[in-house]
Amino acid sequence: RPLIRVSLVYGEAWANLMPVSAARWAALGLRASVFMAMDQASLAKCKEFHLLCYPTRISTVLHKYTVTALAAHLGVDVLYVDMDAVPLGPDPLGAILSMVELEDPFHLAVSTHNYDCLNAGVWFARASSS
Repeated sequence: RPLIRVSLVYGEAWANLMPVSAARWAALGLRASVFMAMDQASLAKCKEFHLLCYPTRISTVLHKYTVTALAAHLGVDVLYVDMDAVPLGPDPLGAILSMVELEDPFHLAVSTHNYDCLNAGVWFARASSS
């Protein structure tokens, strides 16, 4: 199944992590990374390192959901990962996908639970087969 990793990026500090994040996930077998570039610093890193980026005109957490809806419509699964979520272990992608296989779609989500917000740091969405 086609799978992409999506991350939102805003600000120079996070933009500087884009090439490192893309390289780490690629080394783990996930070569399709899409960055939602929400400012000039992140767009500059996209160009500098030839990253796959989607420039946004406004900065909002909702971009992660709109790109997921588009990907699902196209039959592509999405692993959303915040830029500060670091993949650990020998096969984090395999661990995530094995959890997803055992559960319902939209099962895997990691977030803090001390506030009401549409923000979750790691989650997986599977495109339906229909």
